[in-house]
Amino acid sequence: MRNEFWETRLEGRPEMWQALRLASEASLDQGDEQSGAAIMSSVGLTPYAMDKRKADVCYCYDERGFKYEVPMYVLHAPSTFLASSSNGVSSSAAASSSGAIPPAKQNKSKDKPFSVTVRFSTGGDFTFHLTTSSPISSLYQSAENECKIEAARQQAYYQGKKLALTQSLGSVGVKDGGLVQIMVRPTKKEEDELG
Repeated sequence: MRNEFWETRLEGRPEMWQALRLASEASLDQGDEQSGAAIMSSVGLTPYAMDKRKADVCYCYDERGFKYEVPMYVLHAPSTFLASSSNGVSSSAAASSSGAIPPAKQNKSKDKPFSVTVRFSTGGDFTFHLTTSSPISSLYQSAENECKIEAARQQAYYQGKKLALTQSLGSVGVKDGGLVQIMVRPTKKEEDELG
């Protein structure tokens, strides 16, 4: 499932999105369609039948008439990649035979050094020199070394999107001279002093 999709739903009622997520996980991940249908009916979600023969989990209405749409990419994990492995077998073919999703192919020729400006919620801007393939965790480590802010207290955002530790700077679209905001969580001592 795509956590970002479920965590960013603003339209409709939050409890309906939670129920829809639980129902889709029960139906699709665990194969228990009856539990998924029971969850949806218990909160008043009605599936919309596209061709009258089969109800689709992707489109539902609540009791107030609000439509909830869940794109298919949220319900299914990616399973095909175009990259080929060194033995001549395509990664997607190897993945489908083993059931695993192959890692993305890294292209070292596009790994360019660039500077990233980091703005901390505690104040101050700092510039770090990294590469496009540098993971967000390396940005946290640089900030910890330079600014003495523990990596565990940091959460990075770029253009309003929360960044995961394993994502690379290039994969999230950070450009040379780009601005990454880091929210700094207060320490236990700071929390006690505030209230």
